[in-house]
Amino acid sequence: MKTMAKTVAFLFVSAQCGGAEINTLRLMQQLNTTIYSPIALVPKGGPLVEKCRQLNIPTFIAHWPHHFQPLSRVEKWALKPRILRFLRRHNTALIQGTSMFCVHTLQWLSQLLAVPIVTHWQDDRCPPKVHKQIQKMPNMPIVCVSNAVKKTLQAALHSSVTLYVIYNGIQSDQFHKKVYPDRSLLQKTFNKSFKLGFFSRIHPQKGLLLLLEAMINLPPSVSCVVAGRWEDVSYKHQIEQFIAINKLKKRVTFLGFQSDITAVIKQVDLVCIPSQTESFSLTCLEAMACSKPVLCHAVGGLAELVSNNVEGCHVKLNNSHDWTTKILNIQHNNQLYQTMAMNAYKKSQQFNLKTTAQHFEQLYNRLLTPDAVEIKK
Repeated sequence: MKTMAKTVAFLFVSAQCGGAEINTLRLMQQLNTTIYSPIALVPKGGPLVEKCRQLNIPTFIAHWPHHFQPLSRVEKWALKPRILRFLRRHNTALIQGTSMFCVHTLQWLSQLLAVPIVTHWQDDRCPPKVHKQIQKMPNMPIVCVSNAVKKTLQAALHSSVTLYVIYNGIQSDQFHKKVYPDRSLLQKTFNKSFKLGFFSRIHPQKGLLLLLEAMINLPPSVSCVVAGRWEDVSYKHQIEQFIAINKLKKRVTFLGFQSDITAVIKQVDLVCIPSQTESFSLTCLEAMACSKPVLCHAVGGLAELVSNNVEGCHVKLNNSHDWTTKILNIQHNNQLYQTMAMNAYKKSQQFNLKTTAQHFEQLYNRLLTPDAVEIKK
């Protein structure tokens, strides 16, 4: 007799397609659907819903309330009958939160349905409000995207909460082999220049201003490509003013949000990640899969992805002079560049999406089958 697949509901806090959402969608696609069938819970319409529809993933859209962060009594009253109807129709066996900000709603749904829950922690912090809620949920396992995140939670929680480390994964061969016949996107603007890539939401924490400060002392042959959404209006004005004052306009181009960032990564020479902190950088992993060396601060999960002078270089934190020096060194040393590019691709192969999915499936087995084999923490 054929066993029916168990349904895992993924609770999203955002309707956008940022790093956490992309990682989760890739995981959902990679699950063995004969054993685990994924469904999505999304707060409102947007790019994430469209992507779920393209992938034929059954999706619940809350509409109102348009969030899954702590819900008021009125919001719970309005949401409860609709979301329970959806979850019961799909015989939901387990719910997975995709962000620390939905733990309150995750616990509420678990109590309503009497099903186990797990949180995928994709942030390198634990705010006090979330900390207090986690303390009330000692039986909920937390999956950390890096050892750095695990250490952060261990320091913040001081409790018996079960923590696992499961790295996000990608299908590196697909990135490496992907061919873009039309490479005119950047060539017309930066023909023959050494191109730096900054691919992230544009926020002070991500360090774009620091990279631009380094650009001042780099030769005109070095240009910078920025792809991502602006998240801070005042920061945008600050960046624009800085570019104008330092006459960098012809050397810096903003592409906005790119649905297929691989096409842009393939056209730059070096990927720069000057973030103040990173739990686990999807940009870094995708860049390495495209054989691009990475320059970054040795913070959070970045230090686990990039070994200094192997797949790229670690740069001194908040030191624009060191950024300038490291960029010039790689630009003028072709043998070093080629070695780092090769090492980067090899390292990306260690973060295999299939392995990531298998580790999650083992965790689901343990939660749904008491006598299942324990996975490594």
